[in-house]
Amino acid sequence: TASSVAERAAAHDEQERSAIVQMFSLSLAILMPCAIVLIPFVGRLLDTVPLRTGGFMACNVTGVLYSIFALVPSLHLQWLSILVLSAHRVTLFSCLFAYTGSRFGPANFGSIVGVTTFVSSLIGLLQYPLALLAETYGYVAINLLILAMLVPLFLLKY
Repeated sequence: TASSVAERAAAHDEQERSAIVQMFSLSLAILMPCAIVLIPFVGRLLDTVPLRTGGFMACNVTGVLYSIFALVPSLHLQWLSILVLSAHRVTLFSCLFAYTGSRFGPANFGSIVGVTTFVSSLIGLLQYPLALLAETYGYVAINLLILAMLVPLFLLKY
């Protein structure tokens, strides 16, 4: 009957979507640690260019690029977004540690990084309500919100 054909088609679409989600989840899990190969390049950038113009700019650019790529509903572009997110995380943490060490010195480094990580973890708890909002209103609205929060970082005087 027509309803059983429609049900089989819907089940097939659901299986296909599930397979795509699993593939991208596995790709993210594999590619994120592979960004370790970028550490020497980010280290070189931080050593040769002032932190304000080099590291922070690279961090902001990769963050904004990731947000833009996440807005585009293309599976092919999502591969690039995974790579850019991986590069962003390497740059973000390298800048965090370089800035904290140069600004506050070794005596306070552990305390400052501990507080920074704690505050970051508290902010990370927002991912759950944001995911609920995204499921309700769509991911585009949340991605635009995050992008809008990142763009003003270019105006800050570090």
